[in-house]
Amino acid sequence: LRPLALNLFNLVLVLDPTSGAGLATAELVAALHQDLYPIRFGLSLRVPALLTRLEAARKPGAAPAPMLAWEEMTAAERFSRAGLTLEHAFGAQALFKYWQAVLAEVQ
Repeated sequence: LRPLALNLFNLVLVLDPTSGAGLATAELVAALHQDLYPIRFGLSLRVPALLTRLEAARKPGAAPAPMLAWEEMTAAERFSRAGLTLEHAFGAQALFKYWQAVLAEVQ
């Protein structure tokens, strides 16, 4: 029989990219990817500060959530924006390479 797909499993992660658990998960994902495990990864970045602003904006009579300048953003917001830009411009592989470089700097 011919294989129907290259990836046998899908894994979708929702995490804060700058938290300790998020960085540990990134290490695990990078290791699984390098070892060629048959897993397709999906990543959704959770940014607590942004979620807090959006929840406050949903209250009746509240002003819309403001778009912050780069300097006003938390580290998680900066990483998420930079990562999404990398992913859209150069593909998911570039995002994971960037994340691995960040991990190397942190350790």
